[in-house]
Amino acid sequence: MSRLSDLKNRTRAFREIRSILNAMKNLSIAELGNLSRIRESQEEMARIVEEALAEVESSGIVRLPSALSGAPRFYLLFGSERGFCGDFNEAVLARYEREKALVPGPSKVLAIGRKIGLRLEGDATLAGILEGPGTTGEIPGIIEGLVPRLSEFSGNDWVFIHHQADDLPEKVLVLHPLKRAWERTKGKNAYPPLITLSTEELAAGLFEQFLLALLNRAFTLSFLAENRQRLQHMNGALDALDETLGELEKHGHELRQEEITEELEILLLGRGKRSGRGDHSESD
Repeated sequence: MSRLSDLKNRTRAFREIRSILNAMKNLSIAELGNLSRIRESQEEMARIVEEALAEVESSGIVRLPSALSGAPRFYLLFGSERGFCGDFNEAVLARYEREKALVPGPSKVLAIGRKIGLRLEGDATLAGILEGPGTTGEIPGIIEGLVPRLSEFSGNDWVFIHHQADDLPEKVLVLHPLKRAWERTKGKNAYPPLITLSTEELAAGLFEQFLLALLNRAFTLSFLAENRQRLQHMNGALDALDETLGELEKHGHELRQEEITEELEILLLGRGKRSGRGDHSESD
């Protein structure tokens, strides 16, 4: 195979890679649009549920689930299902390691996303790896499957660790859902709300809504940050590929020019030989 043919094959391969990366970039742009549209409503829903929860807790009507003193910790890590998102998973794992060092003792961890889960394989505390979202539309189904898993760790001290959007001050958030709920029981409300449900039904329903609101917000912020990092990563990769393709194209022109020059030289050499034979015949 000639050098030019080999170069053409390499160029074709790079163009195919660029096409794939560009498709991934466009997918991230589409997901960012979807997430930006639902983020505000997710934040509003979480705020309303938390206010209702605080109102009921402060009245002393019900006591919602809380972490027992000295209970083992349960970590829920929000990572990525796909790659090409920079240090997204590494940042969550680094925060997880810091939290474990601050509060040593027995713990379990559940990882969301295959990419972050693979980095925890072999860890004795790993309780499982759940599939992470590939699109915004997959988030509700993942939450539906996650909630029953969380019930396996009731009584533990829950710690959720996830990315936030770039416009928030802290890159990775550490959330303590049960402790936040416990803190709201301080201070009795002089005018408790009227309820029609039993306290058990009310406690269960409120905590479920509170948990769903937290999970939806966590997934939305995490997936938003993931796609922003992926878009940035894709732009950098595409710029590098475009530069490489430009160099290959330039090198291809040079090789083609060399081949044309060689062909001309062979043509002229052949014509020269034929002319030489003709002169010799005439002299004979």
